[in-house]
Amino acid sequence: MSTLRSNLGPSRVAIYLGIVLAIAVAVVLVRAIGSESAATVDTAETPVIELQADRSEASPGDEVHLSVLNHSADPVSFGSLLKIHRLVGNDWQNATQEILGSPAGGDFKRTWAPPGESADARLVRIPEDAEPGQLRLTKQIDLAPDGSHERELISVATEVEIVAAG
Repeated sequence: MSTLRSNLGPSRVAIYLGIVLAIAVAVVLVRAIGSESAATVDTAETPVIELQADRSEASPGDEVHLSVLNHSADPVSFGSLLKIHRLVGNDWQNATQEILGSPAGGDFKRTWAPPGESADARLVRIPEDAEPGQLRLTKQIDLAPDGSHERELISVATEVEIVAAG
């Protein structure tokens, strides 16, 4: 170190030591951020709120019962509004009017799902003339606590395959 100090001078040694210290701090921060994002990915694999259909396949004329499963520690609420999309090629196209007969997909009645429980979300009747194909059913869930005037909305979805009547 004394040879380095004599060749470079004290100010250059301080600069090099500062650079080495900055690199060490950057490595520690990158590792900390990397492990934090890995933990976030792991928790995202276990959904807190789920929309569940009582069947994965339905024929025209069948009814599909939807439930909201609340795996969180807090109550959540939702309305009867439901959006339905049909897979056409590689694109999801709005099919709410086609399946439910209404573009809005329901009214604004609120239902609560207590912590750790499920609640009935909707009964969907598949029209007699529905074409076979994949449907995605989506609901908005309000995570805001009871009595809160602020809303914290998330969307949850499930899929149902319409199969030919047989």
